[in-house]
Amino acid sequence: MKDELIWALAFDYPRVYIGTRRKYETASFQGIVCGDGWEPIVRWLSAAVERLIEQEPDDEREFYRCIEVRERFGGLEFYMNDATDEMVKLIKIATAESYKVCEFCGNPGSLRQDSRRGAKTLCDGCRGKIVVLPLAAAASVPRF
Repeated sequence: MKDELIWALAFDYPRVYIGTRRKYETASFQGIVCGDGWEPIVRWLSAAVERLIEQEPDDEREFYRCIEVRERFGGLEFYMNDATDEMVKLIKIATAESYKVCEFCGNPGSLRQDSRRGAKTLCDGCRGKIVVLPLAAAASVPRF
């Protein structure tokens, strides 16, 4: 994701992207590493999580923060150092939605596995521009 989009998210949702948790003092924000096409999904999720954080008691708000946002196995992953049940539900909704949206342009897409890279969620237009490898085939278990 472009730096300006990342900075806009951090500015618009400071409770989600800035904070500390005493239990995870060494945990730090790893960044947002995914295509620009998923920015609306990340923005929607960030806004929803921000509202839930604001509903928490003042002394517990700092416990909830995003550690990393990235693509994994063709879908969006949103990691937090701690999350309520409501936050977990929203993260699952955003992840499911990411499998329907091209990671790079934001058009409707689907999970693709082509010649050379792992799975990616792409539209027909981006499919030709992005090289996608097949997932490694499961190795057979040797019998002794």
